[in-house]
Amino acid sequence: MARPANVPALTPQQARYILEKLIDEKIVSAADVRRHLAGMWQEMSFIEKRLSELRGIAGSVHPVSKAKGAMRDATKRIRRRAVTAEVAASRKLQGAYLGRLRQIPEGDRKTFQDIAKTKGREAAVAAMKKRLGK
Repeated sequence: MARPANVPALTPQQARYILEKLIDEKIVSAADVRRHLAGMWQEMSFIEKRLSELRGIAGSVHPVSKAKGAMRDATKRIRRRAVTAEVAASRKLQGAYLGRLRQIPEGDRKTFQDIAKTKGREAAVAAMKKRLGK
């Protein structure tokens, strides 16, 4: 399939002029124009026929509008809980712990994991900072 060219918007008069030039140059024949024009009407008829068939099958059911309403209702029911300062601090500390733990070679991680279990994540983060020289 040929890639569509970027053609500027044409007035009907410009389009007619260009079409006449193409016909004169024998690039496009009048039969080509008639064939495409007829094809346009055939395609529109096919689309209209298919739409009427689909409307007959669907009947009065409009699931799209109901689905949107159901989605809207579901999103109203879901409420985010506010994050407390304590939870935010815990998440920040966990991020620091995991971020530094990934910088430690796998064989040495067990030591810092044990520190986190016994003395807490703060102590483990401090020990990793010291080990990494940060």
